[in-house]
Amino acid sequence: TTTIGSHWVSLINNMKSIKCNKSSAIQELFVYPLEGKCSVMYNNGHIYEYSGVSRRAIFSIIANDQQSIGKWVNHNCKTKGVACEWTGHESPWIPCVDEVQLPNFI
Repeated sequence: TTTIGSHWVSLINNMKSIKCNKSSAIQELFVYPLEGKCSVMYNNGHIYEYSGVSRRAIFSIIANDQQSIGKWVNHNCKTKGVACEWTGHESPWIPCVDEVQLPNFI
C-alpha cells in the first residue's frame, strides 16, 4: 500500500507503476493519470498501451492498488472507446539498444 505523499509525487511525474504480484496474466501496470493512458506489461512480455482510459478509474487504482489488476484492466482498458496499441515486447533475449556494444571503429 502506498501513501498519499507518494501519490502526489507520481502525479507530478505523471506516471505511476503498479506491480502485479498476484495477477496470472499481468506483470506490471503503468498509469498516466493526467493523459488518461496506461501501459500493461503482460507476463508473456508483450506491452500494450491503452488510451482514452477513464481518469477516474486510473485514480481509483492508484488510491487502491490492492484491487485485482486483471479485473481492472479488463473492465477499464478492454472496453468500448479505449484505443489499444501494441508497443513492443520485453524479452530477456533481446538486449536494449543501450546495452548493445558497438565496434570501436563506429
